[in-house]
Amino acid sequence: MLKHCFELGYRRVEWKCHSLNERSRRAALRMRFKFEGIQESHMIVKNCNRVFPSLARLEDDPWEGLPSKMNFHPDRIIQIREVCSTDADASMDENNSSNKIRLDSLKSFFGDRFDDHVKQQKEGALKLRNTFSISCWHMNDDESDSQWKIYGNSPCSLAIVTSFKRLCESITDSLDVYGSKVIYYNPSRDIVPEGNAFWPVIFKRQAFIHERKFRLIHWNHELMNSIIYPAGIPIAVNLEKLIESIVISPKAPQWFTKVVETFIASYGLSIPLTESNLLNSFI
Repeated sequence: MLKHCFELGYRRVEWKCHSLNERSRRAALRMRFKFEGIQESHMIVKNCNRVFPSLARLEDDPWEGLPSKMNFHPDRIIQIREVCSTDADASMDENNSSNKIRLDSLKSFFGDRFDDHVKQQKEGALKLRNTFSISCWHMNDDESDSQWKIYGNSPCSLAIVTSFKRLCESITDSLDVYGSKVIYYNPSRDIVPEGNAFWPVIFKRQAFIHERKFRLIHWNHELMNSIIYPAGIPIAVNLEKLIESIVISPKAPQWFTKVVETFIASYGLSIPLTESNLLNSFI
């Protein structure tokens, strides 16, 4: 078929498939198609489980899932650890200021390989974040005006209310899913911890502290050797356990509330639905 297309004079043939259809994606690569990207919000799939988007595809923060720039700053202080025979020696070694040097001092050890080593560390960080898929939740005891403005900019928006207990009990998938509050840091001063692949996933710049995020996280380390990455992964959940209630946007028209009520009923779900009174005057 491809040969016939080019014989007819066509100069380009596109292969499109669902981003989670691994067999179709591999077939395209075998036929030497070049991966060019993923078309967002192309269609709604009925009865699809909750999808955890890839961490690297979150567009609000280009630093998402990466170390702090201070991790690579030349003046960063590095702890040099020596092999110690006892716990007491290890404690003394850690408190020894002579074992702390600046990052750029390692150039004398690595020589010409130092810059290549730093480059590899940065490339590894970019690759690592492609292996994580996450689901983000705003932590608050009440509604947030900023969250409506950021994520519910359209009048036809709604918010799903849940709790930590419900989140844990709702996940029915066999895949491992972890959870953590996001820690916000100052990129001009702080270093993101190292030694654990999850650290960059739960650290985020202080400029986004208003988000007050809690994250559900799935890590597929096998993707480190992949050349293309899924836009997200489906995670099976029990919706009635997950959703405590649904709140309709304070700017939503009345017909939208009716549509949501009909949609919930069509799936046989029993979920409380309320309209936000955030913008209602008490006078």
